[in-house]
Amino acid sequence: MCYSAEASFAAGLRLSAAGVATLGAARSRSETPFAKRTSSFMAAFGRRGLVLVGLGGAGAAQVLFAFADSLVLLYTARLLGGLFSSATVPAAAAHVADTTAAKDRTSRMAWLGTAVRLGAMVGPVLGGLLAARATPCWAGR
Repeated sequence: MCYSAEASFAAGLRLSAAGVATLGAARSRSETPFAKRTSSFMAAFGRRGLVLVGLGGAGAAQVLFAFADSLVLLYTARLLGGLFSSATVPAAAAHVADTTAAKDRTSRMAWLGTAVRLGAMVGPVLGGLLAARATPCWAGR
């Protein structure tokens, strides 16, 4: 998540610090309940299909967030991002569990968890560095 982008949106929409915090938490609040329901979707779409739908939907939610011009669209983008991203980690974990021998399963699950957490930490840093270097022409610089 790019907090500097949220801060600029917050200034334009006259959001308080609490408003920015709830906007940041909206994704997690929608991700948690939907992650429990992914098993029924795995049966319908398969694991690979669920990961692809989750990644595509999360990407579309980021694009919606980038072009949002109202508070309702910002929250909608965050909630949709949580809904779609809730599908990726359980499907990846199920794939690792199915394709790994029992003696290696703990190690592979640990690597999967490490990759997810590392991506959550490094991704925003890289995004912030890239955004500081080059602002797209549509951003109104």
